Amino acid sequence: MTLVDSVLADKIGLCGPKDPLSLRWTDASVQNEENSRRVSLTICGENGEKFKIDNARTVNKLNLPLQSVNVKKLQKRWTHLGMAPVSSLIGAQPKILIGQDNCHLIIARDVIEGPPNAPVLSNTKLGWVIHGNVQMYKQMSKDQPTFSTWSNSDERLHEMVKESFKTESFGVNPPKKTLMSVENEKALQILEKTTHRTGNKWETGLLWRTDPSVLPESKTMAIQRLKSVATLTKSQQRK
Repeated sequence: MTLVDSVLADKIGLCGPKDPLSLRWTDASVQNEENSRRVSLTICGENGEKFKIDNARTVNKLNLPLQSVNVKKLQKRWTHLGMAPVSSLIGAQPKILIGQDNCHLIIARDVIEGPPNAPVLSNTKLGWVIHGNVQMYKQMSKDQPTFSTWSNSDERLHEMVKESFKTESFGVNPPKKTLMSVENEKALQILEKTTHRTGNKWETGLLWRTDPSVLPESKTMAIQRLKSVATLTKSQQRK
């Protein structure tokens, strides 16, 4: 079956009936998806052609391995890879896993091969795909990127993630302003808007954690306290 990450499904507004799903993976582990939904969506290939996918199932945290490929670097080593338009990827994480119920979208319509053990190009209705053995290419060159391939162990997945973080174009920028909680940020805004100098003193508004414009009902409690004070006063006067 075709699986869709539930976060993506919510983001693009996919709706469908709830239908609990139980998935069994290769290591006999079972994943129960009590909130899985049956949804329909339209997917577009790189050539602009659109295809309808029906009866896909949503799952929480699809968690497919990150995919990275530097096409220009590969083409320098294997010239046959320049015979088809393929885009580079940097730490891309698939959010849809197309299953055999939509195999017409992923089967190879055309194949371009190079020397033995070289990466292979296949043409599908969704576009061109690079296939290859990740571990083999790592042995050939330490700088060789990873290809579209499945991880069959935690160790291999760990290595793929490490490789994606080594990409030269990957950047980490520190935040331009100091991060703070919502409450502190609101208090700072009140401080900046209301603080002013009066004579030789400074005045500022109360730094509320929440909006004080809607206050709780207090009349009932005030009347009860007033009655209690009146009763106590009468009692003391009688004595």
